[in-house]
Amino acid sequence: MIPATLSLDDEFMVGTDLLAAPVVRSGQTSRLVYLPKGTWYDFWTRSPAIRRPLITVDAPLAMVPLFTRGGSILPSGPEMNFVDEKGCGSVCALIFTRDEQGRAAASLTRMTV
Repeated sequence: MIPATLSLDDEFMVGTDLLAAPVVRSGQTSRLVYLPKGTWYDFWTRSPAIRRPLITVDAPLAMVPLFTRGGSILPSGPEMNFVDEKGCGSVCALIFTRDEQGRAAASLTRMTV
């Protein structure tokens, strides 16, 4: 464990492949983020994160810092305003295929919605 991470209590994992690091202090425009071991990508820009466990990232008010683990496949669908809204039936997948060994491999099974 990295001693500096003991005070980081304001970021969390969503499942095993998505890390959220919201801003929780008024007026804050950047923040420290701990990235677990492995390859991580900035969810919004799709660019690889710096390969250090602790990084400082910009945190504008309108965008929560999100990171996704290399090798993950995240399903995505159309935005909806309420739970009973009918979607168009299309599902997309965001694929972050490069893992810590530099490999790029993934597979998808055809899905019918």
